[in-house]
Amino acid sequence: MFSRIEDKELENSLEQTHKFIKILAKMDYVEEKDVKWAFGVLQTNSIGLPTGRALYPIVSIMNHSCAPNMTALTIPGTV
Repeated sequence: MFSRIEDKELENSLEQTHKFIKILAKMDYVEEKDVKWAFGVLQTNSIGLPTGRALYPIVSIMNHSCAPNMTALTIPGTV
């Protein structure tokens, strides 16, 4: 189980994502812990955009602490 969080809906979504990857995408080497790890990376390092979220490797290392110390800003109309 995903013991670090209490959100059952999120836990179910991650389990369903794992099943999709493993069964429908035929990537049977992907484990549920890999899906949870990737989700954690996106939650920690991605930037919210009007159309979704994006992961920029250079920008993600600018936040050099476990506690967020930067805020991403966008200019309206540029995305």
